[in-house]
Amino acid sequence: MDLAAAPDGPQAGLLNLQGYRVFGPRDLLRYSAVSLAEPNQPAAGAVLDLAVGTDAYLSLDAGATMLGPVASGRHNGDGHQASHWAADMGLGLMDPTTMMGTVGRLTALDLTVMDAIGYDRLACTWGDFNDDGAVDAVDIDALAAAIAAALDDITFDVDYDNLVGAGDMDALVFDHLATRYGDSDLDGDVDLDDFVALKTHFGLAAAGWAGGNFDGDNDVDLDDFVTLKLSFGMAAVPEPLTGAVLALGVLLLRRRTAA
Repeated sequence: MDLAAAPDGPQAGLLNLQGYRVFGPRDLLRYSAVSLAEPNQPAAGAVLDLAVGTDAYLSLDAGATMLGPVASGRHNGDGHQASHWAADMGLGLMDPTTMMGTVGRLTALDLTVMDAIGYDRLACTWGDFNDDGAVDAVDIDALAAAIAAALDDITFDVDYDNLVGAGDMDALVFDHLATRYGDSDLDGDVDLDDFVALKTHFGLAAAGWAGGNFDGDNDVDLDDFVTLKLSFGMAAVPEPLTGAVLALGVLLLRRRTAA
């Protein structure tokens, strides 16, 4: 690490750490041919490589097997922050070249390392805002409410553009649920059942997606009827999945605590 941001206090601003060595849990897995060649190896394990500028890698078995190479230092190495994955190799989220607005993929290597340093995986479904194990009309209503309230909450940023808006609803309906606006029962087509749901709730306030409120304005009206009419008789034609929504299943990571 070369610089660190201090948001407040007497040292607010960027702190120059070039005269210091700052280590994290990932560094406990860091080895190299240089460190393994050290003459005074411990009885168990091997000497870690905590230097800058070396061809280090992460390993779970004291350097015997390489998980993946890591960067060697922003100023005194290869130009990238040490202990991130080596740059531009597609190894995982910790690629040091990942920039704001780009999409990274959580890889098996990332998960292996996170497990090794003390995190457990929690299975979840992206778009399941109420955590009931399913993405359904209730979740669509929750997203509609978040959009209407202009919430700045990354939980509802389905399309990963750092905003909560209509694009997130499109991503949820088209990409995640693989259906169309007008499909009130989310069975993959817009048919008579959807029309009946809309007709039953027409003119009523406080109706949600399942009741025919497809624009999220808290009532069922002519706009919703037009939306249904435009898609009536059509089966779902999923849009191509974007890099931000490659799959429904995602993983949350929870730091493991000692028993």
